[in-house]
Amino acid sequence: MPTTPTTNRSSALLGDIAQRTGLSLRTVVRILNAGPLRDTRPSIVRRAEQVRALAEEMGYHPNAAACAVATGRFNAATLLMSTEEGRSRSSVELMRRLHEALNLHDMHLSVAWLPGENLLGETVLPKVLRKWMCDGLVINYTHHIPAAMVETIERHRLPSIWLNCTRKTDCVRPDDVKAGRLATRPLIERGCRRIVFLEVGA
Repeated sequence: MPTTPTTNRSSALLGDIAQRTGLSLRTVVRILNAGPLRDTRPSIVRRAEQVRALAEEMGYHPNAAACAVATGRFNAATLLMSTEEGRSRSSVELMRRLHEALNLHDMHLSVAWLPGENLLGETVLPKVLRKWMCDGLVINYTHHIPAAMVETIERHRLPSIWLNCTRKTDCVRPDDVKAGRLATRPLIERGCRRIVFLEVGA
């Protein structure tokens, strides 16, 4: 396979890192592509930290495909949303918070917009994990959730977290009751008794 300037530069950087650390090229590649260390011995940890710090200093970035092969993970989550009106709700704030939370774990976010009928096929959802190269789903279906989709996710045990809907497990949603108490307490303490809830843009 022909090489490119990018692959040549990466190979040269790896060679320089190996030379400066006194390790073999194979060891350097394994450290940079292996993800979190399983071996916690101090000497191993120090060696890996030295290699990664030097790689960052020299501007080397591990190949994402190689890391995925080595670890079996893509370090990504896919936000699953519907293109059909009234089934999914999103906002800039939601996207920002998801990105921030995933970034803390060195992960990134992709978005899959799918028509509802495409989710009903028995084989479609399991393939989403491979097609979007992700480790799990963040499901932003808040209304009119297709029963067949839920059944498929549960049957295949797809790693997933549901947003803003009521489920027994694996869901994140606002505590509207507590929020109501916190919002109205100052008004009640001031003697207000007729309190109106106004929702804009519903």
